[in-house]
Amino acid sequence: MSDIRWPSASGGRSRVVARGAQVFAVANASDAGLDFSGQLAQTLVMLDAHLRHVGATAPACSACRSS
Repeated sequence: MSDIRWPSASGGRSRVVARGAQVFAVANASDAGLDFSGQLAQTLVMLDAHLRHVGATAPACSACRSS
């Protein structure tokens, strides 16, 4: 079974990797000036976007819908 990778802006890294029925995604807040809740919401929105990009489905989260 081979991995399918979607590269990130950082060379040599992947933002999403699929292996069989599993999808691994990485996300983090891009605005360190936000409080914890703001950074969490920003991270969840990015994670949701990565998963949608590769066609994966995930349970809906209220923070992802707020943007």
